Amino acid sequence: MMTVMQNFLSREKKTQHIIKVSKLHLQESVRGHARAVDDLTEDLDEDSLSTLKSENAKLVASVEKTMDFATQEIVGEREDAEERLKAITKDLVNELRSNVAHEKEDFQAMENEDPEAYAEFQKEHHESPEEKLKNTELAKEETEFMHMIQEFYATVNAMGDFDISPKRMKAAKQLLTNVRRGEVDYKTGLSQMKSMMDKNNVRYKKSGNIVDQFQQWLQAAKFAPEKQSMKDKLTEWQNGKLSDSEMLLYMEEKAASGAVALEWFVTKTN
Repeated sequence: MMTVMQNFLSREKKTQHIIKVSKLHLQESVRGHARAVDDLTEDLDEDSLSTLKSENAKLVASVEKTMDFATQEIVGEREDAEERLKAITKDLVNELRSNVAHEKEDFQAMENEDPEAYAEFQKEHHESPEEKLKNTELAKEETEFMHMIQEFYATVNAMGDFDISPKRMKAAKQLLTNVRRGEVDYKTGLSQMKSMMDKNNVRYKKSGNIVDQFQQWLQAAKFAPEKQSMKDKLTEWQNGKLSDSEMLLYMEEKAASGAVALEWFVTKTN
């Protein structure tokens, strides 16, 4: 699952980069043709100049059409990847629900058969993450899982509280979609994103990737109503009161509903 998410996120970043670079290349190509036409104006008669400008306009239109097609192909691949990831998340939620249910059945059977052994097992089973990580025999996957949730916990705690009206959220989502699909001029889209974040008092790095920061803001705003309940669950897990399976199930259910961004689960060390 982690590998799939990382591959998806890598593709997402490459997609945005390719679209941006493609647009900039197109703009430079257009500027280059314009400069060439200007340089030739002094040496051409009126008819030749008119013909040159006409051919140049056709060439620019052809390049734009080609770039629009390429952009749609790239965006389509990203959207297909998003759908595959949603399906994987849904399957994982179903699997975790089954695991948690069987886990509870096993615990109940153990308690009925040997209450003392069950009490000792529960003590070990609900150790805090810090205590579990002290175990040198802990499987690599379990260690990575612990670090992943701890980083997610830090992400949630550091997240600002954003309040955005449904109307503004809808407009912001549409703007993000339009920029991604190349349906608005890239620089115009970035300007509109900055303006929208400024109006909502959102801090962002002007030298950073504006599209990424805009998307992160929208995701954080969408997550805001779930933030406190998620923090409460994470605190229970941190204190050993919630099992790893139960914590992961809760997180994945929120991811499946769209309240939590899957990239929040990707550890920075991977």
